[in-house]
Amino acid sequence: MKVIFTIAVVFFWAACTDQTQNLNSPGTNAGAKGSTKSTSNFGDYNVGLSVSTDGTLYTYTITKNSGAKDLSHFIINLQNCGDQSATFNDILWATLNGQSVNWVDTEGQGTGCDPQSITSNFVKFENLGSTSTYVIVVKFDRGYSQTTTTGWLKAGTSCNSGAVPGPGCPIVEKYCSMSQGYYFSNGSKNNGSDSVWTAAGGVTVGLFNYTHAEGMAIWTTNTGKGNNAVIRAFFQYAAIILSGTDYSSDPALAAAMATIQTYYSNPSLPKVTSTNCVSTKTFTTPFNDPTGAVQNAGGVIGDWVDKHECPTN
Repeated sequence: MKVIFTIAVVFFWAACTDQTQNLNSPGTNAGAKGSTKSTSNFGDYNVGLSVSTDGTLYTYTITKNSGAKDLSHFIINLQNCGDQSATFNDILWATLNGQSVNWVDTEGQGTGCDPQSITSNFVKFENLGSTSTYVIVVKFDRGYSQTTTTGWLKAGTSCNSGAVPGPGCPIVEKYCSMSQGYYFSNGSKNNGSDSVWTAAGGVTVGLFNYTHAEGMAIWTTNTGKGNNAVIRAFFQYAAIILSGTDYSSDPALAAAMATIQTYYSNPSLPKVTSTNCVSTKTFTTPFNDPTGAVQNAGGVIGDWVDKHECPTN
């Protein structure tokens, strides 16, 4: 009887040991971690990423291996470049398989996921639903280089973490522009921009070339009396040209520049001067914008310069 009892205990202990090893076995993604109570593993999924040339559009493609469960949510650690890291607020929009998706910067209790254990800077895409492939597109407000970070995949009762590609440090812009005030305001005679005007031989807008003195005179009249939006667009366009900005790689900026160039290339328009740029009680300026296209183009350039202003030293 003693011998039979001992053998039974040995078999029972061995069976329990094998079961624990199976639950802890790693998936196809090396280094991924899963709970011993998980019903899925990080390696049950393949996480791929493609990034647009300018680094603003991140397209994640998550596919399920055979037998993998549907995903509940996907979390990405954004804290990958110190105080220059991308943040939740830098995300403009996101989609799942071409449709809107819920994305938040919090993770509740009881999910098994714990991104807060390593960072408070993360984004969670939730309620992913049932599909064979999850294509999550994330649009950032600026470009970020790709790096390796931590991701979490929630499926069933388990939440597993592992290495995934993600946004790293901001891409250093290869182009910038000084502001319109730098080239046209009263202070532009003393801030170093006069040498830029001289070296460039003035600036050509549309059909006419303008000297620094002419530009300053137009600026003084427009800012003091009229604030004509069409003339503001003139200044925005000229600032990009004087800065030597290569705007060809930015479609929106290039389109705005083309709109203003086309407008001022109209042969029926005279050269802009300090006396014809704004309307008065007895004079109506020929520089008007019935459709608002030129004003909008100037706004696009202004917004771009705000984000890409060149350093002054």
